[in-house]
Amino acid sequence: MLNEPEENWTPEQLLHYIELDRYRSGQCTGEYLSRLHYLEDWLADNDRRGLVEDLTRSLGGTSVAHSAREMTVGWRHYRYLAHNKSLLGPLGEMEVRVSNRALYQISKSHVASIEPRLRSGDIIGIISRDRGGLYSTSHVGLRCASPTARSIHARFFRRGTTAKL
Repeated sequence: MLNEPEENWTPEQLLHYIELDRYRSGQCTGEYLSRLHYLEDWLADNDRRGLVEDLTRSLGGTSVAHSAREMTVGWRHYRYLAHNKSLLGPLGEMEVRVSNRALYQISKSHVASIEPRLRSGDIIGIISRDRGGLYSTSHVGLRCASPTARSIHARFFRRGTTAKL
C-alpha cells in the first residue's frame, strides 16, 4: 500500500491489502480456515505469491523440528472453534501440512552476525520450544534499524507480556 499514491489510501484499499496479506491465496472466503492463522503458514503462502521473501535460509538458518498444533490443543480458547467443533478435523489437517513444512531458525548466538543484513520493516518470527522439544512460532516483530533501537525481547507472564530492550 505504501507504494501506491497517497490518494489511493482509502479504507477500502486498506481492507484489500489486509485480505491479500492475511488470507490463503489472498482471498477471504468467509470460512474460518481461509485465514492464515500460523505465521509459518502466512510466510509460505505470501512467499509463494511473491509478496514476501523468507530470508532465513540465506542468512544461515538451520532446520528445526517443529509442530503447529496450538489451535487444536487449545481449541476451547478460540471462540469459533469452541462453538463449531466440526472445524477441528480440517484444522488438524491444516496443522499437519504446516508442521510438515521445513522451519528454519537463526540461533540466538548468530543473530548479531546477521543483524547488519536486516532492513527496517523486515518481519522477524520468534520461535520457542514446547515441552516435547518441538519448535513453534511464539512471537512476531518488525525490524526497526536505528542507532538507538535494537531487538526487543518479550517475556510472557501470567498477567501479560512485558518487553525489555
